[in-house]
Amino acid sequence: MTYHNKFILVDGSNAFEATVSGIDPTESDHLVTKHYVDGVSPATYSWKFSGPSGPDYVKSTLSTWETVANVGFFGTDTTDVNTFDYVAWVGSESHEGFIRVYDYTNASVITTISGINNTDKIIQSAADLSNLPTDQAVFEVQIKIMGVIGAKAMYLSNASLHRGGV
Repeated sequence: MTYHNKFILVDGSNAFEATVSGIDPTESDHLVTKHYVDGVSPATYSWKFSGPSGPDYVKSTLSTWETVANVGFFGTDTTDVNTFDYVAWVGSESHEGFIRVYDYTNASVITTISGINNTDKIIQSAADLSNLPTDQAVFEVQIKIMGVIGAKAMYLSNASLHRGGV
């Protein structure tokens, strides 16, 4: 049997000789276009903190926002639910810790978490993410601690921003 060399064979032995256009995939085993791949942002942005405060966390004693991490965010075109997960704790239950994800590039708050008063490491989530930019941006993870009695301390060891719909 003879095959014309202009056919694309399943073994890949004949290469495409020009660009090939297509549409966005709808199933997990569909091929994708360069346009589609360029438009997809990572599904998860994760930070594991370490610093002079200890081997696996950063610490703040400030009652004003302190930036503890910067990350490049690649933009989004999804309206699906997004969550921010974190491991944070305070030195005393009489204090209240706060975390903020701040879009430095566009000068806007993505989310603010308040009411952190647990003294043990606990995985927590915040689903109230707004103002996610469609273009690339620099995000800051910021923390602060409020309280009037005793020495104040806010700790953060891990954080993840999970995007849906990718």
